[in-house]
Amino acid sequence: MAIPSTVKKSAFSSLKLNLIILVGVILEFTIIIGVYTYPEDTPTLDLIVTIHDQKIKTVSTSAESLVQNTSISKAVNKAWFTSSDRTVKFLFIGDMMFDRRVAERMRTTNSFNYPFDKICGKEKCLFDEWDFTIANLEGPVTAKRLPPVKDLDFAFDPKIAQVLKTTGIDAVSLANNHASDQGRAGLSDTYKNLKSAGVPFFGDEVADDSSISTAILEKDSTRIALVGFNVTDNPLDEKAAKDSVLKATAMADFTMIFIHWGQEYTAKPNQDQIKLAHEFLDWGADAVIGSHPHWMQSIEVYNGKPIVYSLGNFIFDQDWSVETNYGLTVGLSFSDKLNRLDLMPIKIINSQPELLTGTERQTRLDHLSEISDKTLAEQIEKGIVDLK
Repeated sequence: MAIPSTVKKSAFSSLKLNLIILVGVILEFTIIIGVYTYPEDTPTLDLIVTIHDQKIKTVSTSAESLVQNTSISKAVNKAWFTSSDRTVKFLFIGDMMFDRRVAERMRTTNSFNYPFDKICGKEKCLFDEWDFTIANLEGPVTAKRLPPVKDLDFAFDPKIAQVLKTTGIDAVSLANNHASDQGRAGLSDTYKNLKSAGVPFFGDEVADDSSISTAILEKDSTRIALVGFNVTDNPLDEKAAKDSVLKATAMADFTMIFIHWGQEYTAKPNQDQIKLAHEFLDWGADAVIGSHPHWMQSIEVYNGKPIVYSLGNFIFDQDWSVETNYGLTVGLSFSDKLNRLDLMPIKIINSQPELLTGTERQTRLDHLSEISDKTLAEQIEKGIVDLK
């Protein structure tokens, strides 16, 4: 993607800080650009761009300054947000996998849109109701397939990148245990294909530093930081993770942690996960959303902030069990009047997710209530949790 001639890059040389630049350009659109530095053996993402019909002043500030003024920035931004009585709405969806039987089903129907056909019908798409839809992309987007080096090895057709864009996926996490299944070349292709389609991404299978973990999106001058971590096949670098969260909270009005973690095929998190989720929120994040177990897991509200330990599957081919064919999508709404968590159970039939209704929806909400914090039981059963 070409950078407009009016956009100038700035570099801050520091041994302690990664290079972060946010530039707002006064054009007919506002362009927020994050330029990130990657580890030497990682293909470099040049920029993440989101464009909105808004004009603001040019922003140029150092990461060090942002971190030092986190509390001031958060207080000013939150006051700015609430005083204008705006609402920003996020939708989080679970694991998306486009290989194996999912790929076969797309070929059979001659449609790369096949997995989204029920959730995004001809007249209405679930994603349209939300400002931002964020998903976990469980594998590389590349045409290069290497000899497998592990039992489960994924690669997604490059056409999937454009499908994500046109369907309404606003950003994807690459912080999972399959992002590097096709090696560094496959990961580089993933960056290129997503960038070409205009799909922002964040997070890494191994690295936890802010140069690769974070993306910034914007709506009506409200900035949202998405921070991705994966702790399924390597330990979290807690120092780097904390630094990433602090920088994100300094740059954004709202910070969402999307983390790949936990034991597969279980309904509840372990104590290490609970401790880590609380730490993320203590560091200033506004919500923690989990993935990886392939099952919907419990939810919690900690100091007024939501934790969804696992969304479960969204697009997958694990037809062999009941629980893997169910999942959870969650909506987060923030405004001056009400902060809330919407709980929307889904069912997956032949790799196609669809929202549940009626008795089946209630059965799933009752199950979520049973495995979650008992103080939230009544709200969970109604499908809405008040965060104020």
